[in-house]
Amino acid sequence: MPTTFVAPEKDEMFPANLPFEIRLELGLMKFFAPLINLLNLVDAIGGGIWLACLGEWQAIGVGILCLCFSQFWIGQAMLLGLFLGAITLAGEKSKNQAMVNLGMILSLAYPYTVAALWSACVFTWFVSHTHPASIIPACLWSYAAATAPWTYLASKERENFANCMSAAFFIQLANICLMVGFGFFHIGFGQAVLISMSLLALSMPLRLRITKIEIAEAKTYEFE
Repeated sequence: MPTTFVAPEKDEMFPANLPFEIRLELGLMKFFAPLINLLNLVDAIGGGIWLACLGEWQAIGVGILCLCFSQFWIGQAMLLGLFLGAITLAGEKSKNQAMVNLGMILSLAYPYTVAALWSACVFTWFVSHTHPASIIPACLWSYAAATAPWTYLASKERENFANCMSAAFFIQLANICLMVGFGFFHIGFGQAVLISMSLLALSMPLRLRITKIEIAEAKTYEFE
């Protein structure tokens, strides 16, 4: 099951005089934290029991596999992000700001793309392989399978915990929208990818700002 999401306090993580974009995103995190925590408590257990009562054993089996092994699959897919991060380092060494910016954008966009495709695939599979009467528990079960690897990986991160929890929050928020979309509006795979990518892009300014702050701090320590 996903871990409990804790909305960060701005005074603990960020300097004073925050830009509007960062204040907006922190406000969203605080506003949606109770809903996300509630879903994290009932998605796997409630959805799984509900599907069992309806006899959807295939969906339950695949969901258990996802909950147990998806963090490994996602972790392997994220290895490419290490090579993208090398672009930023190369730009730092050559003092090429354009390369630094490109590397940061690619390093952030790649995991969001993986998350959007993973979520769209998970929801599409579970909804298409269960009876229409099982759509609500199937969406709850899909939410658990889609978000579990990201919150697990974020909880294991120590050096970059704030960044990872921020990304995990937006991934969970995108999957809430997919639950509504698949459950009530019968969206398809392409629409799911578009919705996920659009919502995950909301966190880009925050992540870019934090990355720039970390780079600036690293430079400060370098010269001390």
